[in-house]
Amino acid sequence: MAGLMNAEDILHLISSHVDPSTSRKLHEVLSQNVTVLQLIGDRFEEILCTLDVAVHTLGYVHILHGTVLQLKGNPPPRTFLGFVESLVQNGNTDQLRIAVQQFCGVMEKYADAYMESGAIRSVPCLREGILRIQKSEAALTPLHALVLRAFIRTVHYKEAIAYLGDGVLFEIDHSLTFQPDKLLLFFYYSACVYIGVKNFSKALQFLSLVFYVPGNGASTISVEAYKKYVLVSLLLNGKYVALSFGNGKGVQREVRHLCAEYHEIEADAKSMIWDNLEKKYKGCLSRDGNYGLFKQVIVALKMHRVKRLQDTFITLSRQEVSARANIPEEEVEGLLVRMVKSGHVRVKLDHKTDMVRFESNDCGEDTGAVVATLAKEVERSMEYTRKLRKLADGLACSQPYLDAKVKAAASKGSFPGPNHE
Repeated sequence: MAGLMNAEDILHLISSHVDPSTSRKLHEVLSQNVTVLQLIGDRFEEILCTLDVAVHTLGYVHILHGTVLQLKGNPPPRTFLGFVESLVQNGNTDQLRIAVQQFCGVMEKYADAYMESGAIRSVPCLREGILRIQKSEAALTPLHALVLRAFIRTVHYKEAIAYLGDGVLFEIDHSLTFQPDKLLLFFYYSACVYIGVKNFSKALQFLSLVFYVPGNGASTISVEAYKKYVLVSLLLNGKYVALSFGNGKGVQREVRHLCAEYHEIEADAKSMIWDNLEKKYKGCLSRDGNYGLFKQVIVALKMHRVKRLQDTFITLSRQEVSARANIPEEEVEGLLVRMVKSGHVRVKLDHKTDMVRFESNDCGEDTGAVVATLAKEVERSMEYTRKLRKLADGLACSQPYLDAKVKAAASKGSFPGPNHE
């Protein structure tokens, strides 16, 4: 097989390929002739109709990938979607794994085509594509993030939760030439799913995972994840809890600088002037798509303020609760009812005297059950940490990441040494 070839020779090579032992060599040749494959991309229907997808899977993938490159940012014709589905259903698994990078590029274009008109319809084909290239059920692929994106776009959060399972961290299969940005997207989309079902503690875990993925600097994904981390941290804890940046201090400084407004939100929240807080930051929050989450943060901060009163007082009048938590008096009863229903506080409101009586929040709790639950959560957290460290170490040594790091450093006129950040 030659290196650079013309279109006729490429097509002849693809159609005559029947020996599985030469598949890798064919893949190398086709990878060297991307420009030619891109030029014939507008003829993909005519060419693919002459090929048996089960036999000529490699050629099928490369021609579709050439079509993707030829289309650039334009949507594909509907026939493209049918050919992709045929490839997923009938293609040879071994050949798909050889051309996995091109296959994932084709599947991403397929998923993008459905984003504006029923993204959920792309899920069956994407899930089947995952099964075709996975070596084990725990292996994370670049297609996992696309599945989550489709669920989020169509607000199918419960289906996404079922897809994520119990939240056990996936393992990286380095034979898939995994790109770090796909892992960032998987963690970010997972967090968005948990925010959607109001499981904020799980969302915070996934948002923190974004900052353990090795990288050369702040990415758009990491910046968006950090903005949500600040808000979810305020919602859960009533304050910002410092994030551990496993991917370096350089990333930490850059991300915090780009998210300065969100740290201003945290500082201004201490004033408890809720209306001013919402008016001041509505613009940037709406622009970032975080305004709905922020409104939940305001309610949660009010709850945290009331809960602090429980730690200090046994009884207070409704007016005193209003004054100390800086909440309009007409909102106090509704907020207390909401907190009682969610298990945040135990109170009794005497409407005759207009007094609020705080009660012990651990009354009637099974201490043994609480300890057992806590121990289980600690063990799960430790397992997360172990898997995450293994994942980050493996990704940092992977060839795609090292190639990207060298390329980024070269563009800055420096080469990364052992202590380079």
